[in-house]
Amino acid sequence: MAVRRALVGVAALPVVVALAGCGNHDDDARDFVRQVRAEEPAPIKLPPERYSYQPFIYKAGERRQPFQPAHAKAQRIRVAPSSPDPNPDRPREPLEQFSLGALAMVGTITDGDVIYALIKAPSGVIYRVKPGRYMGKHAGKIRQITTNGLLLREIVPKSGGGYRKKRTRLHVGQSG
Repeated sequence: MAVRRALVGVAALPVVVALAGCGNHDDDARDFVRQVRAEEPAPIKLPPERYSYQPFIYKAGERRQPFQPAHAKAQRIRVAPSSPDPNPDRPREPLEQFSLGALAMVGTITDGDVIYALIKAPSGVIYRVKPGRYMGKHAGKIRQITTNGLLLREIVPKSGGGYRKKRTRLHVGQSG
């Protein structure tokens, strides 16, 4: 029986301690709330002054059309008739899918009186090309092949629009 009373006493002890912690200990919180309520409230700022909307009435006159690009007039004027244009209807050759920087001239071979350049593509495939063929992204037409390299004429875009001709050399052992 004494053991039973001891067990009941030990089991009841945590309950008594827990209930003792649930007492009314919020005096600090009540003091803080009283202090805040006693302070003078800050004034409320007025909203900023509203301005009335003035609609803009578009009068075309000398102005450009509002839904056309600003440079539309410049595009019509800038293309000179003497500007070299790439031929969009010309069938593309296999080496035109690569930029010149990705191609490398690895050597030359001759067949009779015709000299061919050996061009290595990024895929590792070696192509045989002769003057008059095209390579590179800018319609690079091969003008001349020597044992040291080849000469191309590219048609590159100009910054102001249109195109210009550019001479490019590719040497043996050099990537574009």
